[in-house]
Amino acid sequence: MSKHNHFLVYWGAVFGCIATFIGFIVLAGFVPPSSPNNSIADVISLYQNNLFGIRAGMVVMLLGVSFTLPFVSLISSHMHRIEGANPILAPTQLIAGTVALLALFIPPIIWSIAAFRLDRDPQITMMLHDAGWIFLVFPAAPAIVQNLSIGLAILSDRGSPPIFPRWVGFLNFWAAFLFIPSGLITYFKTGAFAWNGILAFWVPFGAFSIWLMILFLFMYKSIIAMPDDPPIRDFQIKK
Repeated sequence: MSKHNHFLVYWGAVFGCIATFIGFIVLAGFVPPSSPNNSIADVISLYQNNLFGIRAGMVVMLLGVSFTLPFVSLISSHMHRIEGANPILAPTQLIAGTVALLALFIPPIIWSIAAFRLDRDPQITMMLHDAGWIFLVFPAAPAIVQNLSIGLAILSDRGSPPIFPRWVGFLNFWAAFLFIPSGLITYFKTGAFAWNGILAFWVPFGAFSIWLMILFLFMYKSIIAMPDDPPIRDFQIKK
């Protein structure tokens, strides 16, 4: 892959992340999250009061997440440069990162279904609303595997200079550890471990945001440091 294509994927992912945050936070107004302890009337009111914003936000969020998918491949490409022949951490990150993105890809579809017919049985809308949040917050395990793979690859880099600083590897371990409480939301409707709680949502959300910004920064530096693109081959038939 040429340096030009690396940057194409990189800036596409930047656009995708911005679009995802705009759709999720600005348009849909899903941050701060609604409480899992809300009544059916509260949930229905949430959709009725911002029906257009939720629908538009889910469209923008789905578009944004789609543009971030190639970024997972870009991360693995640079991990492959560290591992060399017969890599194992790079493909592990590719699989785990793709599965983790499903946690961002599927919820807007579920919430769009919830907003599609508000004249249905409110219990169904409540179930869809719950499903969207649980699907977003609960599946922390693939993201943990992704972060561990990236961290191990960075710490195994013996190049001089290394592609990523060693502390970025430890940052991945730190993020993976802070994602763990998200896997406990199935037990709680209130408190720190509920899907809107400090430990299950806000701490992982903050850790993810910091991790992503730092990864973007050093991925940009890694692309800049790559060798320039090779010249275009001359395919003219020699006489």
